[in-house]
Amino acid sequence: MEHPLSEIPRLRADQCRRRQQQAQAAIDKQIADQAAREDQTSINAASTDKQAVEKAAADKAAIDNEIATDHVAREEDTLKQREEAAAAELKVQQEVASNTAAQQQPLGSLDDGHDE
Repeated sequence: MEHPLSEIPRLRADQCRRRQQQAQAAIDKQIADQAAREDQTSINAASTDKQAVEKAAADKAAIDNEIATDHVAREEDTLKQREEAAAAELKVQQEVASNTAAQQQPLGSLDDGHDE
C-alpha cells in the first residue's frame, strides 16, 4: 500500500518517534537493571554485615562462657585448697592435743599391770 507523498513527512516523524521511544525504553531498562544490581549489592552487603555481627556476638558469648567457666573452676580449686588446708590444720591440732595430753599424764598414774 502506497502512501501519498504528502504523508511521507508524517510517517517519517512517526517512525522517528517510535525509534526514540524504543531507545528511551532501552535506556530506562538499563537504568532499572543497574538500580536492581545496586540494590542487590546493598542487600548482599547488609546480609554480610549482619552475618559478621551475629558471628561476633556468638564469639563474644563463647569467650564470656569460657571466662565464666574458668572463674568457676578457679573458685572450686581455691575452695578445695582451703578445705584441704583446714583438714590438715585440724589434724595437726588433734595430734598436738593428743601429744600434750599424753605428756601431762603423771607417771605414777600409769598402770603397768603390776601390784607393788
